[in-house]
Amino acid sequence: MMDGGVAMSKIDEIMKLLSEAKREADALGETILAYHIGTVLLAAQDVVLGGRGDQRPRR
Repeated sequence: MMDGGVAMSKIDEIMKLLSEAKREADALGETILAYHIGTVLLAAQDVVLGGRGDQRPRR
C-alpha cells in the first residue's frame, strides 16, 4: 500500500498531466474533450481536499 506522501505525489502528477491535456484540447478546439478533462480535474481536486470540496462548513 502507498503511503500518503507517495499517493499525493502521484495525484499531483496526474493533475499536471490532465491540465496539460486540457490545454491541448482547448488549443485544438475540442470543447467536449476539454469539458470532460475539466470534470476529471475537479474530481482529482476533490480527492486532494479529502472529499470535502462540495461540503459547506458547519455553523
